[in-house]
Order: sequence, then C-alpha cells, then structure tokens
Amino acid sequence: MTFWLGLVPVLAVAAALFLAPLGVVRTEGVRLLADTDPHYHVLRAERMARNAVGAPWRDPALDWPNGADVPWPPLFDASLVAAAWVADARTRADFALAGAYVPVVLGLLSVLLIALAGRAIAGRVAGLTAAAVAVLIPALAQFAVAGRIDHHVAEILFATAIAAAFTVGLKMERVWAAPLALGVSVALSFWVWMGSTVALIAPCAAIALARIFAMDDLAARGARTLAIGAALGALLLGISAVVFGPPGALGHPSVLAVGGLQVAIVAGVAAFAAIIAWRSRQPARAGKRLLEVSAALVVPAGLMLSLWPALREGVARGLVALAAGNPWYADIREFNRALFGGLFPVSREIAVIVTMFGLLPLVAGFAVPAGLRRARTDPAARPGLLFLAVWGATMLTLALVRVRFFSYFAVPCAIGAALGALWIGEVVAATLGPVRRVPGIAAAIAAAVLAGALLPALPGLSLIVSGADRIPDSWIEATRWLGATPPAPDGRSTVAAPWEFGHVVQYYSDRPVIASPFGTEAGPRALPDWASFLFATDEATAERVLLARGVSHLVLRNPSHELVGLSGYAPAAAAPLVATRDVWAGERVDATPGYGELVVFRLYFGDGSGAAVRPVEGSRLLFESASTQPAHPLLEERVKIFGLVPGAVLRVSGAAPGAMVSATLPVLTNSGREFSWATRRIADGAGEATFRIPYATGANGATIAGTCTIEDGARSASSSIPSDAVERGSEVRVLLSAARRAP
Repeated sequence: MTFWLGLVPVLAVAAALFLAPLGVVRTEGVRLLADTDPHYHVLRAERMARNAVGAPWRDPALDWPNGADVPWPPLFDASLVAAAWVADARTRADFALAGAYVPVVLGLLSVLLIALAGRAIAGRVAGLTAAAVAVLIPALAQFAVAGRIDHHVAEILFATAIAAAFTVGLKMERVWAAPLALGVSVALSFWVWMGSTVALIAPCAAIALARIFAMDDLAARGARTLAIGAALGALLLGISAVVFGPPGALGHPSVLAVGGLQVAIVAGVAAFAAIIAWRSRQPARAGKRLLEVSAALVVPAGLMLSLWPALREGVARGLVALAAGNPWYADIREFNRALFGGLFPVSREIAVIVTMFGLLPLVAGFAVPAGLRRARTDPAARPGLLFLAVWGATMLTLALVRVRFFSYFAVPCAIGAALGALWIGEVVAATLGPVRRVPGIAAAIAAAVLAGALLPALPGLSLIVSGADRIPDSWIEATRWLGATPPAPDGRSTVAAPWEFGHVVQYYSDRPVIASPFGTEAGPRALPDWASFLFATDEATAERVLLARGVSHLVLRNPSHELVGLSGYAPAAAAPLVATRDVWAGERVDATPGYGELVVFRLYFGDGSGAAVRPVEGSRLLFESASTQPAHPLLEERVKIFGLVPGAVLRVSGAAPGAMVSATLPVLTNSGREFSWATRRIADGAGEATFRIPYATGANGATIAGTCTIEDGARSASSSIPSDAVERGSEVRVLLSAARRAP
C-alpha cells in the first residue's frame, strides 16, 4: 500500500506537467505541438472514424496520383478515434482537441510502468524514485505532453511493459502472469510501431549473456518467460493481422504496418529463447555455450529466410532505416548519431544530450557499484540488476547510434539514476559521523544528487511544457490559405511542397501531395521526383515533373535545406550547394555558381522575374508569409506559394527587328512587398516577339499585379492581362507600332 500511496504525488506532478501546454494547444483552432506528425495522426484518425477510402492502411493523397500505404500501424490512431468518440468530436479541430489528451494518459501509464519496473529491479523506493525522475526527463516528457499527438509515447509505454514483465519472469520461478503480460505487450507494441523489435533486444541479450556466463537458472527463467511471451505475441500478432490488417497482410513480408515480417521476427525471438531454455538445462563449457547461443540466433533466422525468401526484402528495408542508408534517412535528425555525426559541432551535440537528460547518465553510472553491493548481499536481486545493466547498455548503444532512441534509453537511465543516487546517499551519509543517525539523511542526499543532475535539463523541460516547441506559424498560415483556394481550371489540385510540409498541407488544405514526412516509405518515386524539380535548371524540365503529378500549387521555403538534405538525389552535374561535415565544427554549406541557375532559386529568391536572371514564366506568386528579417537575403525563411499556370500568350508586333523587347508587370504581395516581374525576348525579322505571362492584371491569389508594360527601347505600350488568358493560355495581342515613341 505504501508503494501505491507514494505513486499518487508522482502521478499528480506528472499530470500537471503533461497538461501544462493545454493553454497553447486550445488556441487558434487547436495548435498541435512539435513537428508535423501529430497533424497526420489526427487526420488519419478522422479518416478512420469517417470510413474514408483506404483508411487506415492506405492514403490515396500521398505520392499523388499513385497513393501510398501508410507506414504506421493504426493502434495509436485508433485510440484517438476512441477519444474523439468520447468527446463527440465533429470537426477536425474537435478530433485534435480530443486527441491532445491521449499522450497525457499514455504518459501517465508509462510513469506507472516505470515505477513497477524499477520496483521489480531494485525495490519499492528505487521504483518510486525512478518514476519521479522519469517525469522530469525531457527525453520522455516531450512525448507525453498534451498536444504532442504522436505514437512515440505509446512505443515507450509498451517497451517498458515488456521490460517489466520480463524482469518479473526473470526473478520468479514458474510465474505465468509475466509471460502472458509480455506476449500481450509485444503484440500491442507492433500495432503501435513496426520497429518494436527494439524492445526485444535487451531481453534477448540478457538470456544470451546469462547462458554464456553459466548463470543457468537465470537463463532458464528468462528464456522460458521470453519464449512463452514471444510465442504468444507472435500468435496474437498473426491473428490480429488476419482479422484487422489489410488483405493478405500475413503473407506480405513488408517492413511497414503489421504483417508477416513482424510475426516472423517475434516467432524467431520465441525460437531463440526456446533454444536457450532447452540448452540451459545442460551443463557445458564456455566455448560450447557460446556456440549454442550463436546457433540459437542463426538457426531460426536462417530457416525463416530460406523457407520464405521474400522476408529478405523486408529485412533489408529495415536495415536501410536503421543504418540511415538512403539520402532521406540521412537527412533526418532522429536517424543521426548522437555524437560525432558531423551535422552539428560536438559541443552542440553534448549540449543536446545534457538538455535531454541532464547529468542523469553520470548518476546512473553509480548503479554499477550499487548493484554489485546489493548483488553480494541479496542474491534474489541479482536477476533484476543484471537485466538493468543489459537493458541500460543496449539502449545507450542505440541512443548513441540513433537519436531516435533517446526516449528508450531514458527509462533504464531513470531506474539506474535512482539506484545510483540512493547508493550515493547511503555512502555519503555513512561518512557524516553522528549526522548519519538523522532520519532521512541518506534520502535527502540522494534527492539532492538527483536534483543537481536534473538541473541542466530544466530549460529543455521548460520549453516542452510551455508549448513553444511547434512548427512555425507561417507554415500554418500558408497552408490554411491554400485550403481556401480553388483547384486549377483544368482540374489540377496537387500541391508540390518540401517533404516536411506534406502532412500540414493535407491537414489544413485537404489537397493531395507528392512528398511527405514519410519520405521513401510513401512511394518509391515521391522524393526522387520532387528532387528532380529541386535540382532542375531548365524551366521546361521542372514544369514537366510537376505537371505529370497534376500540380496546381507549389509551396516553397528556403530551398537550401532540401538541396543539402536530398543531395543524394542530385544529378551527376556539379552540386549547387556543397556541404562538408566536421565532427568539431559541424556542417558547412557553400554555394556554387549553379545555385543561382536553379529554377527553385529563381522562384524563391527572385519571384521568377527575369529582371536579372532567366525568368520562370509558368509560375506566379499567390501568397507569402511575413519576412523573417534575416541578416542576409539568402537566409530568408518565409513561405511562398506559387500557382502553376499556362500563362497568357502575349504576342507583340511592331517592334524593331532584332530589338530586345521586355514585358514588365508591377506586383504587390499580401505582405506589402513590391517587385517587378519581367521577361525579355529578341524581336524576329518581322518585329514580332511572343511572351508567356503568368500574372493577370488585378488579383492573383492574395497578390495584385498591375498593367503589363511592353518596351523595345524606342517604343512602349501597355496592356491588361485578363485572368482567363493566364489560366487557360489564351492569346493577348499588343501592337507597338501604334504606341507613341518613348522619349
């Protein structure tokens, strides 16, 4: 009872922190936090609730016009549907507000499970302390706050449940609740994230090490728990894939969603553990034990891959993701190394780690002497302490290799820090002479150690609970505006945008997109085709790529981000931006002369005008967010939306043969900025020149263009450009010979 009473204040503090951003979330039609993934989770939940075409497994509006499978399994989004049903949600904003509370609930459940795991490993006090510490770790809290509607919080919940169940089974003989709980947790975890194999690495490593080092009783108990649990998990996963999955899911070895690959992985873990459990009954020498563990790993995997060769493709795709083995994964921060990645200076990388964890990893290191002392005095504690060491080491390794696994490491780190701090408190208290007899002195010292370790993480925690960690307002402003615009007269409605915008474009404008934050997992040609546009120097090539996808609108941010990030998709010609990475100095980007030749550069920085460079005649600026007032124009981060139009065909006659003829329109943007859009042609022998004009006189979306002025140096004329001519490619004729001579 003391344990459960002790949890009450911990959960109360956790609830207060996790709910803190609600004031921000409830503004402006519900503001979702962090990146754009929460927007897609809400969108998908709404589609599931409304039985939209393809939901939940396929999204016809991704990789338009091909459509694509949604990579995420749908269990987390199903919880959003349940929350929306309870709240009687009707609109998308209603769904978002109802879903905003889901991460809070799952985060509180995770805190509870951390306490239970800590108690199973190191006792009641350590469990409560670990839970209290976990609440304050930004690496965990970031996913549990209201409005951060992302499946990562559910990943941690089920990964912790697996670890807690395994620990109980590791310590207790012939207990059935542990493998049953483990099996259910495994099945549910794969319905949340297809990469949940990560949660099984530490249990597998623990029983392997126990067998190698002749801890046969421990190996047998752990292997039995894991074998039964994983077998049950594979069975539940297989049945649920047949009942709830897409047609043929069980026979499809894809790394995405839920299907045959995930079932095969869990079944392979069960076979591995079963072999260890069987061999643990037999005494053997060290070399033979090592061979047995190797065989337990290789034989099931080899049999599955040989009997079902299609598994190899799924495994290969999973390894590509883990190794960041394509240009898109290499561009994702969460798939970068925590240290010495070269993207940021190592000093900044260390600062990020400290912001996410404080100094807790150092305190957790004291769990080693604490665990050794307890293992000597309490043999019953050895299994849990061994698993904590293996769990912490494996998750630390993954976290150093991939930033994505910071939150996975945070759980054993919290438990280890609790154990280490309590040990420090006891050791220091023992040196204080008569003061050591003061009740609670050791606990006070432990609390002070933990408070000091968490202090460097408080700025990160403050940022998270303030709700300030969210996408720029300009992204929302631009995509909301886009949602109010009609499709092109010829029916085109696709939006071409940086992949980071894919989810918010769908969320706020309900338009199909090409690229999205699903990257290479949502259509094999989505990112390469988008990159073909980005790296195009010829307008006809760029336009052909977009029109083949039915693009009506083009959303742009500063193109340097993607030109560097997607440089692996660049053509063989010299790169427009050259990025060099140094582990001490970080990434440096240098522009080459080819940067200014890109169509995307001329559009974003020059508005497509040919006043100084080649014009872009098939796109007109419709909307732009406010300037970010950078120190240098090339560092501008405003969002611009262009419309792809056939353009009015302006036929000019009466010019001097061979003269340079120019056509210019003044443009006033919605942000109050003024510029002149211009293009030039050389008149032919008959004194004629033909232009393609993308702006109509008057309104062009939220911008306004004036009358078109045509000059050849000696003569000038002006003409209004009708909107219908721009949108349908109609002809407008201007005769310079009838105009007065320019002074």
